[in-house]
Amino acid sequence: MSPEDLDQADDMDGEDGGAQEILLREAAGLLRELGYTGPLSNEDDLLRSCESGAACQLFTSLCVWLVSELKSVSNLEDNVSPTEGPADSETFQLEMSGVISELHCPCTSLTSNNVTSRLLKPANCLQLIVFLSTELEAARLLKKSNVSTSEPVRHNEDVLYELRLLGKALDLPEISPDVPVTELMRDLENKITELSGMVQMSSPLFKAQLEPEQWVRDVCCSLYVVCGFFFLLQSSSHLKMSYDAPNISKLSGIRI
Repeated sequence: MSPEDLDQADDMDGEDGGAQEILLREAAGLLRELGYTGPLSNEDDLLRSCESGAACQLFTSLCVWLVSELKSVSNLEDNVSPTEGPADSETFQLEMSGVISELHCPCTSLTSNNVTSRLLKPANCLQLIVFLSTELEAARLLKKSNVSTSEPVRHNEDVLYELRLLGKALDLPEISPDVPVTELMRDLENKITELSGMVQMSSPLFKAQLEPEQWVRDVCCSLYVVCGFFFLLQSSSHLKMSYDAPNISKLSGIRI
């Protein structure tokens, strides 16, 4: 609900039942969007608590939750304390007055008249919940936006760190943090190309053409087993075996 809508409902001063019904639906919907799962999730229970206002412990607990969530994602300094009963209603309203003043609340019914009598009408209490809920929604969006803009910076730092580790593994000279990424990538590419030229490539073990039906019969899995087997053979100097096509076909179950 926009500040204009809040002002319009504020002007009705809670006498119009239709305006109060709109506030009730708005407040309940906002609480659901914010992830509130407390005892006032139901519209009927929410309305009953607002009818008692600051004297209702369930209502004040909901307000404390909203303010607590708001403080966790914003620079809000004022705070409200949980109440233990109707006797704490005046103290609660005084503390809440500081919160809505810091947030520059546009609702005149929440910022004018006697501080200790503002949260005695259901409409005023619903206006307070709607106002705090919209402030919390906005603060969460701003917080998420700030986190999103800082993530690419951290991601870039992680990438550079990994590239420097790669350079260290390739025995490249110590890389200065001021080296441009393009130059670092070029050095890595040259080193990898140099090392690749020193490796003698062996002939492939399997050269036969596979029929379509052979692909269906777990060929990839069979070849994986065969290659693993030959790797073990090469690692064991006391075992000898001919690496010819018949042996491969027997192990893999593939007709060549």
